[in-house]
Amino acid sequence: MGTQRIVSEVSQIYDCRNIFFEAIEAALINQLYLDALLFNNTENLVLSKSTKKIINQNFSSLTTTCIEFLILNAAELSFAEIAAIMQKSKDSIKYYYNTASFEFCVKGREQLMKYCLKNGLIKLPVYYDKTAQ
Repeated sequence: MGTQRIVSEVSQIYDCRNIFFEAIEAALINQLYLDALLFNNTENLVLSKSTKKIINQNFSSLTTTCIEFLILNAAELSFAEIAAIMQKSKDSIKYYYNTASFEFCVKGREQLMKYCLKNGLIKLPVYYDKTAQ
């Protein structure tokens, strides 16, 4: 029932267009597909390097576990919640925090998150806002 409702809503928004077919066609010929209704400000869209490429180029000394911590830290979870998700002890999580804070010369979890965002280590999702003009 939920899928039918979503398909119905998409049909109302896009009339007779089939954006899924359009996206598949673009992918088949190796083109970027971005519909104006999916992204509010297409003229100002800037493609960025992937976080994986940025990490490999600039932060290759970071372990995958530390990177996982940085991602979860950006979600503003508590150390206990991060420890549960990563299946590590709270002391291990504090170690990852201290290591990253020292490496990036930041103090506080918020500064750590801002540093990671600014330098491309992590990215936050962008959601479509249908109320935007």
